[in-house]
Order: sequence, then C-alpha cells, then structure tokens
Amino acid sequence: MNQPSSPEPEDLPAKPQTLAQCHEVIGTLGQQLAQLREQVAWLQERVKLDSRNSSKPPSSDVAGTSRPRRSSERKRGGQPGRKGTYRTLLDES
Repeated sequence: MNQPSSPEPEDLPAKPQTLAQCHEVIGTLGQQLAQLREQVAWLQERVKLDSRNSSKPPSSDVAGTSRPRRSSERKRGGQPGRKGTYRTLLDES
C-alpha cells in the first residue's frame, strides 16, 4: 500500500474574485480534503501495526507496549508442601 501524496502549499488557490471562482476553489478544497482524509486513514492504520499483527520484527515495536506482568499471591521459590529433590548420600566406607 503506497502512501497517498499530499497537496503542496503552492497548489492552494488564490483568493477568488467571482462566484464561479469561489465554486472552483470550493471544488479544489473538497478534493484536497478527500485526499487528506484518505492519507490520515492510511497513517492511522500504519500506526496500529506492530510485530503481533504484521510481519514486522519485534525489535521495531515501540518500547513500553508490552503488558505489565500480573503479580501472584505466591512467593518466589519452592512452595510449602513441595517434595524436595536431594542427592543421595554415599556410605563413608
């Protein structure tokens, strides 16, 4: 999908003197408005893309977009009641 071209400042019409010129200016501005709306819609779609919904690599994602981790009620490490694993002791002989 290619980005639509935006109107240049020199493309803006001069101040109209007659009613016909006013209608021409309105038509030109309407076309430019339609182009700008299309461009804004295209840009908004591009902003929504990240590595989860496109082929972009994760390194291109904006920092801070990951969800915070949910804290658990349990403490870190082995929990009470867990059977431990130990090395069997060898005889001293």
